[in-house]
Amino acid sequence: MSIPNVFSVRMHAQRILRDVFPAIVDAYDAGGDPSALRLDGEQAAALAEVTRMGFPPRSWFGWETMGMHAFSVLFPGVLAADPGYPADFWSVDGYLGADPEASVHRDRVQLSTVVAELVADGAAPEGDLVAGGVDESFLHTAGAGAAISAVRLAEAPTGWILGAQLTVVSGAAAGGVLRLSDVDGDLARIEPGQEELVAALSVGDEVVLDNSSFLAAQTYHRHQVPGPEYAVWDQFRAADGTPLPPQRPMLLGPLFTMAASGTVPTGAVSGKMIAVACLLDREAFPWQADWYRSRVAEHADGAEDGFRLWYVDNALHGDDDPQEFPTRTVTYVGALETALRRLAAWVERGVEPEPTTSYEVVDGQIVVPEGAAERGGVQPVVTLTVDGSASTAVGVGRPVAVRIEAEAPGAGTIVSARTDFTGAGGLGSPWEVEPGARLVLDDEISFDAPGTYFVAAQVAAQAEGDAASSHARVLNIARARVIVTA
Repeated sequence: MSIPNVFSVRMHAQRILRDVFPAIVDAYDAGGDPSALRLDGEQAAALAEVTRMGFPPRSWFGWETMGMHAFSVLFPGVLAADPGYPADFWSVDGYLGADPEASVHRDRVQLSTVVAELVADGAAPEGDLVAGGVDESFLHTAGAGAAISAVRLAEAPTGWILGAQLTVVSGAAAGGVLRLSDVDGDLARIEPGQEELVAALSVGDEVVLDNSSFLAAQTYHRHQVPGPEYAVWDQFRAADGTPLPPQRPMLLGPLFTMAASGTVPTGAVSGKMIAVACLLDREAFPWQADWYRSRVAEHADGAEDGFRLWYVDNALHGDDDPQEFPTRTVTYVGALETALRRLAAWVERGVEPEPTTSYEVVDGQIVVPEGAAERGGVQPVVTLTVDGSASTAVGVGRPVAVRIEAEAPGAGTIVSARTDFTGAGGLGSPWEVEPGARLVLDDEISFDAPGTYFVAAQVAAQAEGDAASSHARVLNIARARVIVTA
């Protein structure tokens, strides 16, 4: 049930919350107060909906660069599988588009215009290429010279528009519908993989830029309520368990899963398995790993004895190096290397790995204990305080006491620490630390100009206790807020 629902609910929130994301990010950052957020009714409902569906609210710091991710490719698939949905969305009671008071009408764009320019984006690579993997941006028509990557329109749409389709009304491509990855002013960027249709376009062709279906697909998850084992959909159920919104004829999640992976997961595993999941994951919500653990537990007695689930805090779905926000997130490679090594030892020598991370699922969110011993898993726990708290307010030039405390679970050993004590957003060189199960570092900092500064500390633990090894180093990071007044 992940696709398309994870992306639809996220896009719905991105549209409605676009003007208040700075306040949301600040509220969920170190020393913030989510209860102090001032949102209107629609904004509060959208934030509650996406949070209950499992989006980690601390992960909204990436809102400016999050974009559509896979949604530009997924929503046309939704329309292909359920072609009657957009018409129902805009006209049938129970769908958001049928509510005349909903802001979706304010954001709807239907612009009739013409193609003013076909914009090329470099030369096509030589030879025939086949789309594969995750990134299809390399898909071009061989021998076509410069690949057309965008269309400049004679007019720019007014208002907010993140995604849309371009329907060709006249010319050789008449009747075709182009998927767009982005609309920036009068420039409509085209999703790769549509070269035959793009080749038929000409300057002067009449087109309609329309985001109606794109907007409709953003609440598709409300009309895909699955069985009770998917508790995050309880927000769309009546007291007797029946869905409140009108439902579509079929659930697309299992169909999309089968198409993507060749199978629908059941949890019927006969070997040993370690799952690694990230608590800031925006594309595979953290509760989904717990859902799979529950499926494993449904099978033969003792089946879960051969299964572990390790949660990694402050890590995302991807593992870019360096991280886009290095004082907010860490890579999960060290946890993955640890899982591979532990799995091999478990299978080959019967050496049991660390137990599953201790956690609770609370209203769609994974909540883990504060301490390393209570939390378990393989990731160290790190805290950073300023003047003994997550936040402090001081005057210009006044000293601030900074303390880093870290603890490694199990046999892990803290081997390094890196900090940003300037609030610049980058980590400095590693501190020299004495390897051990615990780490405490004290320092003093000050700031010479007013402002709000976020300081950070990243800690690495070698999960096998081998301080000399560069592998299986599991990272975690903590932040604190310093408010400097004149």
